[in-house]
Amino acid sequence: MKGGGDIVVDEILLDVKNLRVDFLGVPTVRDVNFKIYGRETLGIIGESGSGKTTLARAIMRILSEDGTISQNSSAIYYGIGNREVDILKLSLTEYSKLIRWKELSMVFQSALNSLNPTLRVRDHFIETAKAHGLSDSSKIMERARELLEAVKLDPDSVLKMFTVELSGGMKQRVVIALALLLNPKILILDEPTTALDVLTQRAILDLLKKLREIFNLTYVLITHDIALVADLSDRVAVIYAGKIVEEGGVEDIFYNPLHPYTKLLLEAVPKLGEFDKLPKPIPGASIDYRNLPSGCSFHPRCPYASNICILKEPSLTNIEKNRRVACHIYTSSWRA
Repeated sequence: MKGGGDIVVDEILLDVKNLRVDFLGVPTVRDVNFKIYGRETLGIIGESGSGKTTLARAIMRILSEDGTISQNSSAIYYGIGNREVDILKLSLTEYSKLIRWKELSMVFQSALNSLNPTLRVRDHFIETAKAHGLSDSSKIMERARELLEAVKLDPDSVLKMFTVELSGGMKQRVVIALALLLNPKILILDEPTTALDVLTQRAILDLLKKLREIFNLTYVLITHDIALVADLSDRVAVIYAGKIVEEGGVEDIFYNPLHPYTKLLLEAVPKLGEFDKLPKPIPGASIDYRNLPSGCSFHPRCPYASNICILKEPSLTNIEKNRRVACHIYTSSWRA
């Protein structure tokens, strides 16, 4: 069974507008706008605490009880026939029935710990499927076998195993297979290689590339692993203090970063072969959402900040085709 349906490359699959998430009245995702196109990989990068995971959990409608999505937020999904569905306006029951795991699925951060050690792998597939209305055990097992083979595991042996018998790499493959069980079009990957050794990380990266082709998947890759984003993504969005500050093609972001934060973020990563150069940490304190600075949130840490940066928050502006940046450097008022 192929996944992804009849998604057309380069057509908008999900259009997120004005996404705002508050926790106990404190904004942590702030008026975020972006589009996801069919069969692409959008990488979302930023420091820990920048809002990446919160953004993903908002789209999946699995925020904790103290998290709320603004009524002005929308996320128009175009993957169900000719329908346009605002998935943020659905009730949780409707979302679970129509969207979650069927259209949008997610591999969670620390997913290795999400498997129940008292269950065999086959029981994870059966329970997941039955929780979403599927009752034919033979068809569930047929799909499970197909997916385990796709993630390069032997279904005859793995389905019988308890998850405590699996290595870290095997667990991650099982988690990915479970996320694909109901044939989603979009798969959100939250730190998919965290806690894995280098060789296993490489194997998982290669696997994700193959699965994207086999099942016609669209990925949203959330990570602080710059190398992973460079290798897997088509476009990259850079997020700081709950806002997208730059977005563009992967080569543009990595070879010609525009926003000062993007530049410093890339400089903070060790580079292969440059053993004589130490990575440069980003100066200043990380963001405190309860005490956001005026104007541009990055200005206290920015080496290029001027008066306008303190006084006025920059908007995310198209400066060329498929390239957006939120920085006063690219406006005439920067030196004001």
